[in-house]
Amino acid sequence: MSTDATWFAIPPPSVHLDARSYFTFYTPIQLVYFVSAVLVTIPNTYALRLSLFPVFAYLLWRTTAHLDMSNGNPLNEGNNLGLLTLVATVIMRLTTWTFQQKHFLRTSKYKDANERTLSQILYDGADLCCNFRGVGWDWSDHQVFINPQPHEVEEKQGAAKRKEFIRENIISYFTCSIFFEIALYILFKYPLEEPDEPTWSFFLLRSVHAFLYPVFTYGNLGGTYNLYALIGVCICGQSIEEWPPFYNKPWLSTSLTEFWGKRWHQAFRYTFSKVGGRPLSFITGRAGLVVGTFFISGVFHDLGYWGMHRGRGICCYTTPYFILNGVGCIVEATYKGITGKRVGGWIGRTWTVSWLVGCALATMSPFCMTDLMRSFSDALATQPFYLTYLLVKKLISTA
Repeated sequence: MSTDATWFAIPPPSVHLDARSYFTFYTPIQLVYFVSAVLVTIPNTYALRLSLFPVFAYLLWRTTAHLDMSNGNPLNEGNNLGLLTLVATVIMRLTTWTFQQKHFLRTSKYKDANERTLSQILYDGADLCCNFRGVGWDWSDHQVFINPQPHEVEEKQGAAKRKEFIRENIISYFTCSIFFEIALYILFKYPLEEPDEPTWSFFLLRSVHAFLYPVFTYGNLGGTYNLYALIGVCICGQSIEEWPPFYNKPWLSTSLTEFWGKRWHQAFRYTFSKVGGRPLSFITGRAGLVVGTFFISGVFHDLGYWGMHRGRGICCYTTPYFILNGVGCIVEATYKGITGKRVGGWIGRTWTVSWLVGCALATMSPFCMTDLMRSFSDALATQPFYLTYLLVKKLISTA
């Protein structure tokens, strides 16, 4: 893709981040998110949520169009990626909550939303803002069920489970850090530079990059989640049931449906299906549900990248990638309908990896990916194994 992309180009944002702009542009996003979350937990607020939607949408667009969190420094464009990712998250969840006719209930705490105090209502709103999979809520696809146990047994088992949870998350955090650091190092060490004429070495490097990007994402999101889980349980006193594993061993996937539906993270599954899948399903049924869900997933990712260069326009490549993966899932469903068998085994695993990497090669823009990775240029300096390496290197040099 060339550098002169002009899709959805807008005048470059001119408001730099300072104390004043933080409260006039950034804080409204947080308030919109929190107020919307609180309202959807309160019965009989449907009309109020509908009436506030245009106001909230305007505030989000105002920030999108004007706030520049890089303060004009190209090396800090990653801050704008984070800003637009946040805005995209809020607008999608705001849309879901606005058109939700029945209020949400935190079933792990209450049987009736009207029995809550004001502080409990506010706490539920805060939980909903951070709770993407609906753990403990009536809208979750993954309800947590606990078999009742005698109090003494439950107490002992709870303590043992808590220790095991802490141990597993510590191990997982450092494992994810290794994946993240290795992928990041290789991606920076061997960047993609689009040649005038395609070569086999360039194709091989693109293939390596296409494989490493999900590894990079796995390490980044997985490690961050493990850290938050440890903080939530060890410091904030939350139960371990509130922090189910973020991933489910995606490398064991034997089909695209299994990969995206069960093993890759499900953080946005509910939101994507509500905003993109459900509307399209009214037109084309099950196929529309699948493609619409993947389409919105791609738009969500591309909006974050668009945030880095709003004046230039969107560098659209993840939307086609996710749509193709939706098509792949439909192909699997068609295969099952014809043969009566699910895609699986080693053939299924080969198919899954080939489709994931092949779609990345077909849609991935070397220019856009290099541009994206630039926002992570300082990330290695904060990683545990890289810091350990620098410390050991310094100790050896001064010995």
